[in-house]
Amino acid sequence: MAIFLSSAGKANARPPRITGPVFTASLALAGLLIASGAALAQGAYPSGPASVNMSCVQANALVTKAGGTVLNTGGLTYDRYVRDRSFCTYFDVTKPAFVPTRDVKQCFVGYTCIDPSIENGGRR
Repeated sequence: MAIFLSSAGKANARPPRITGPVFTASLALAGLLIASGAALAQGAYPSGPASVNMSCVQANALVTKAGGTVLNTGGLTYDRYVRDRSFCTYFDVTKPAFVPTRDVKQCFVGYTCIDPSIENGGRR
C-alpha cells in the first residue's frame, strides 16, 4: 500500500491527479508504442507477395527480375526463391522450386538455396 502525503502533510491523502499537456503527451506516447508493437508483431512473418494470387508467369517473372525474393505460398507458409546460385551463400547449392499459383498447382518459379552439408541435403 502506498502512502501519500497531502500538501498539508496528512498521510494517506489521495495521490496527485495527473492532468494537462504532460498527461496528454504521455497518453499519446503510450498509444504510439502500442501501435508500433502491433506493427512489429505483424512483421514477424514476411509479408512477401502471395504466389496464390499470381499467375505462374507472373510469379516466375517476379523471382527472375528480383533475383531473390520471399514468396508467401499460402497462409503462413513462405520461402525465399532465387533466380540462380549467385543469390545463395558460397557453400549452398540450388534445388528447383515449385509453388502453387492462381492457374498452376505446381509452378516452377526458380530455385531455393540448400546447404548440402546438412544430412539429406536438408534446409537450414
